Parts: sequence; structure tokens; C-alpha cells
Amino acid sequence: MESDRPLLILQNDLISNILGYAADIDRCADRITTQIREIIGARIVALFERTAGGDFRLLASCPERKSVIFSAELSRQLVAIAGQLEQAAMIEPGKGEAGRLLADLGMRESFAVPLRVGEESFGVLVLLDLMETRGSGQILAAL
Repeated sequence: MESDRPLLILQNDLISNILGYAADIDRCADRITTQIREIIGARIVALFERTAGGDFRLLASCPERKSVIFSAELSRQLVAIAGQLEQAAMIEPGKGEAGRLLADLGMRESFAVPLRVGEESFGVLVLLDLMETRGSGQILAAL
């Protein structure tokens, strides 16, 4: 039961931030990426929104200084693949197209969480270079 506590905190904090900062998407994105990184233990957490042209625009990353990684072509390709997923998934280095990109970036296991409502994609959340993968099923379910 105690292992579920961080996930419940994450869910409650995410909902609070979405409701509290709904009028300021950039501030909301900053808060969400920081909280997810603190609770889950990923080296980089980034939140992207889908643009009208179908590309992805970085809303926030934690730590912010690592946002430059998303200007690299490999990272942009990885985000584009993640944004096409139907559901949250673990990306393992070397496995599949996303995994090959991840390996080329020198990253370990990562999560990709497409942000969808019905058939429409609104963005993607990526958690790069996880420090721990135990309980990944619970984490994916919570996200």
C-alpha cells in the first residue's frame, strides 16, 4: 500500500496544477514537468503540444537547461514517434525505431505518454533516461 502513495501524490498534484494553472499553460507545464521528474526519477521530463501544422512545440522541460536536447534532429524524431502512439509506452534502447533513436541519444529506458482525447492528439509527455524502472506499469497507468 505504501508504494502506491507516491503515485497518488503525483495524480493529485497533477490534477491540482491543471486546475490551478489552466489559464497559463506554460506555467502549468513547468509545474507538471518538475513534479513528474521529482516523483518518477527521470533525468529529463518534457511536455510538448501539437501545433496546427502537426509538429510538436516544447512547452516545458525539467531541468530547463536540458531543453536544448530537443533542438537536435534525433530528439525531434523521437518526439514525433512518441506523439503517434495510441497509449503510454516504455521505450527501450535499441528496440524499434524509437528505441534506436533513444540509444543514439545515449539514453536509458524512457516513457512516452501521448496526450489524446478520443482520436485527437494534443501533445506528448516524454520522460527520458529513467533512473529506475521498477513499477513502470503503475507509473504508466498513473500518467
